[in-house]
Amino acid sequence: LLHIQHDRLGNLTWRASGAPILDEQGKFAGYRGSVQDISNEVTAEQATRMQSLVMKGMSESVLIISADDVNTAVSGPDALRLIETEDIQPTILLTDVKMPDGMTGCDLANAIRKMTPDCQVIIMPGNSIDTLKDTQSGPEGSIYIQKPFSKQVLGGKFAEAAEIVN
Repeated sequence: LLHIQHDRLGNLTWRASGAPILDEQGKFAGYRGSVQDISNEVTAEQATRMQSLVMKGMSESVLIISADDVNTAVSGPDALRLIETEDIQPTILLTDVKMPDGMTGCDLANAIRKMTPDCQVIIMPGNSIDTLKDTQSGPEGSIYIQKPFSKQVLGGKFAEAAEIVN
C-alpha cells in the first residue's frame, strides 16, 4: 500500500505505506505500516527546483512563475502569448525593463497584473530604480531589484514576492 495525500492546493502532505496483514485463515485483515508528514521535505524540494529553473532562465528577459512551473520568454509579446496559449496563471513575474519588440517590462507587468491581479511583480532595471520610477512604473506593489545582483539578493526578492502571494 502506498497512499499519498495532497492539501487543497495540490501540495503533497502525507505519505502512508504498509504491507497487508492476513489472519490465520489467510484472509485480508488490514495493513501494518507507517504514516509520515512529508510537507516540509516537499516544500524544500520545490524551492530548490524553482531556484534552479529560475537561474537557468536568467538568460531570458522574462520569467513567468506559476504554482508548479517556470516559463521563460524573450519579450513582452512572447510572454503574453505564452500566458494566453498555455493558460498559465502567473503568481510571480520577473522581468527586465528593456526588452525587444517594443514592450517594456513595466508595460508587460501592468498588462499581466490586469489579467491576474494577484500576480506579484519583480522588475529589474539596468539604470537606477529612482530614474525608472520617474519615467515609467510597474503596477502598485512591484518589487524592484537593481542590476547587477547576487543569487542571494535575487532569492531574497523571490522570498519577499512569495510571502506577498501567500
